[in-house]
Amino acid sequence: MRKMFLFPIFLLGFIIAMPVAQAHVLKTDGTISVVLHVDPNDDPVPGENANLYFSIKDTTGKFTLKECNCTVVISESGKVVFSSPVTNTGGSASLVYSFPKRDVYTIQLTGFPLNTNQFDPFTVSYIFRVEKELPVQSSHADTFIYYILIGGGLSGIIGWILYRTYRQKKRL
Repeated sequence: MRKMFLFPIFLLGFIIAMPVAQAHVLKTDGTISVVLHVDPNDDPVPGENANLYFSIKDTTGKFTLKECNCTVVISESGKVVFSSPVTNTGGSASLVYSFPKRDVYTIQLTGFPLNTNQFDPFTVSYIFRVEKELPVQSSHADTFIYYILIGGGLSGIIGWILYRTYRQKKRL
């Protein structure tokens, strides 16, 4: 009975401790709705290229990416670190960016129509956290030392076992 009581508490604690998902959040400005997706897996690695995709929908049906002057601005701690127009890839706006380090970034997409009355201008912003650790590069020397230590340790253990066995046989 006591175990049955502890399981829901453990499960609740696990759920509360889970990080908040930030992927695929819908942002809306007027008639324009935008969903951001970042490859790889909405969890980019600092220093490596990440693909940012913006899926843009307009409730009036007037928006087309070809008729949009769409720009992405990425800020870190309130300072602009990147600004670029987006490209049209298969109907979604996209660009490639390499987040320099683990931090919290603001990703802002603005769109203005190339022709008046095409669609209403819009601006959407996302708070995006880059949390993944940089991959640690091990050198061949580190690997060699690791194998030497393991081999030496195993040799020492085997030698000690053989010595103990020899000593016991000698007593008999």
